[in-house]
Amino acid sequence: AFADLAARLDHAASLPTCRKAVQEACESLDLRYRGGEPVRLLVAERAAFMDRVVAAVWGRFSWDDDIALIAVGGYGRGELHPHSDIDLLILTGRRRLDRYRDNIAGFLAALWDLQFKIGHSARTLGDCIRVARADITVATNLMETRTIAGNGVLERTMLAKTGPDKIWPSHRFFRAKRDEQ
Repeated sequence: AFADLAARLDHAASLPTCRKAVQEACESLDLRYRGGEPVRLLVAERAAFMDRVVAAVWGRFSWDDDIALIAVGGYGRGELHPHSDIDLLILTGRRRLDRYRDNIAGFLAALWDLQFKIGHSARTLGDCIRVARADITVATNLMETRTIAGNGVLERTMLAKTGPDKIWPSHRFFRAKRDEQ
């Protein structure tokens, strides 16, 4: 039944269809939790299911090949607990986001209409490098990513440019994480 819910979520899925599928999926996962299924499996399945929903909503908009929708942080690791934020990075290789502004606003509004708790940023590759260099929390979130939709090369490029050998050498990274705690 869970696979059937995910199958309903193609790029033409309406918001009411998405909303109903999410409700049914959450009920199914909750029942399975109460039935004793392993939590690791359930949080991974919740993340995979939400990938389908988020990708379906993303697919309702017209994008070019120079943008990607990327899961970050815990969601980027493929873990999503009930009531957790869905942390997203909208990444472009362009120097500015102006071209996408209306689509990004519409995409986020649709996710809010679905009553998702969204943590999001919309950045260029240059923005990612600059912000990750200045903020260890952002740098950490960018280490745990996966592309949900769009150009996967952008994620790989971003990872190569924000990796520990580029902006946070190991000794500085671990000291900053200790200080953060």
